[in-house]
Amino acid sequence: MQKVEENRLKVSLIVVTHSHFDHLGAVKAIKNATGAKFAAGTGSEKMNPSAYVKMVNILAGGSVTVPEPDVLLTDGDTIDIDDLHFKVLYTPA
Repeated sequence: MQKVEENRLKVSLIVVTHSHFDHLGAVKAIKNATGAKFAAGTGSEKMNPSAYVKMVNILAGGSVTVPEPDVLLTDGDTIDIDDLHFKVLYTPA
């Protein structure tokens, strides 16, 4: 957040690539600080946002508090930010 503020950047979307707690720990604080939407990859098919949060909390053993995603991403989805275009690729372990 320090770099975001120093460079006067606007965070419009927080994207996490997978549901490990070390990738999710700051999502709530960043979302609250910036008003950005939260996008999460959910695997091979879209799931209910509440089910995503429940799954993450089970996997993290209650060590993080994750907001419900505003956007659920699956294989083939795209994210467009100005002139940048990203395609979501589902890559199972």
